[in-house]
Amino acid sequence: MSRNATTKTFNVSNSEKYSALKYNIDNDKKLKVIYNGLVSQTKENILNKQDNLRKKLKIKDSSYIIGNMARVESQKNPQLFNNIAHKAYSDRKDIAFIWIGDGSLKNKVQQNSSDNTYFLNFSEKNSNYLSEFDGYISTSDYEGLPYSPLEALQEGIPVLLSDVVGHDEIVEDGVNGKLYNPDNILVNIQELYDFIDWSKTSDKQAIKKSVTDKFSIDNMILEISSEYLV
Repeated sequence: MSRNATTKTFNVSNSEKYSALKYNIDNDKKLKVIYNGLVSQTKENILNKQDNLRKKLKIKDSSYIIGNMARVESQKNPQLFNNIAHKAYSDRKDIAFIWIGDGSLKNKVQQNSSDNTYFLNFSEKNSNYLSEFDGYISTSDYEGLPYSPLEALQEGIPVLLSDVVGHDEIVEDGVNGKLYNPDNILVNIQELYDFIDWSKTSDKQAIKKSVTDKFSIDNMILEISSEYLV
């Protein structure tokens, strides 16, 4: 479709564009990168997000909550999420893992989860629980440019993302999060613990700024409009 039926194809990240070029999907002149954008936070929607995830799931105040919000499908690699949670649970009991989302693999991974792992259905109310995470983790095998990590950053929540297409343009190492090798995380689980330690003293305002400067809805609309209104 890109090669034969369009005059321009948008990519949501540079790494997605490079991947398209690598597999000869189209030529460089027809591909344009326009980042996904987020609507700015308002006082009203911040108030609407206030809830109590710990109370709902009976998680101790002293526990660190790290979670994901995504479809429970193979692309998102929920089995790796489960395996990381299992590995962490064998070492320490002060980390809670939460996955918000639905999908064809949900029942399977939920049945194989450990006591420190919680799966919530996707709904507007449950999606608001994202703002109560202490950290955000993604185990995806590939992405374009996912919204959920951006939404976490908008809340000032640091992210720990698999080093794959789509994630590498979100993370500013040591500012808003870390990238990890998904093939090595179970061997080097210390990466998770180091991220948690770092996140507890991270600069929330710098984390928020990293997404508002780069991934705004206004910039996205302006760039898309400029392509159609020439």
